[in-house]
Amino acid sequence: MLIKHIYVPFIFIVVFLSACSGNEETIIIEDKDFADMLAVNMIENNISSEGTDTIIKDKEKMKEILSMVEGVQVEEIENEQLLKEMKSGIVYMFAFFKGDETKTKKGEYAFNILEDGTILFNYDNVGNTNTPAITTEKHRDLLDKMKQTLNIGY
Repeated sequence: MLIKHIYVPFIFIVVFLSACSGNEETIIIEDKDFADMLAVNMIENNISSEGTDTIIKDKEKMKEILSMVEGVQVEEIENEQLLKEMKSGIVYMFAFFKGDETKTKKGEYAFNILEDGTILFNYDNVGNTNTPAITTEKHRDLLDKMKQTLNIGY
């Protein structure tokens, strides 16, 4: 009887914790040297405004930006939810490219930061477009730090 009283709560806790952490993971970017160019664009109400796009070719700044998002906690979302989130308000898009062509190539890695600090990852890893993800917490200070690092005033 005593064993039953010990094991039942223990099993309940294990099952509960497993259910809570099922889809949550940490963003890890092993190779921060993969990109030759970073394109940053601000989208407001699903429209790109003139003068709100910046091209960065400084590899050190690109690595610094990637390091800033590394370690954030995310959970998987459906593509429909990703698109819905991106249509709401102001979105800063960060797309990393190999080579110099942004118009003809799809980025190797991308993420979007909403004005409230929510980060949407189009890819769960460099080159893998299968699993979009959203941060479990808001990171408003991170957007400000990135804009400052890249000298973006918009």
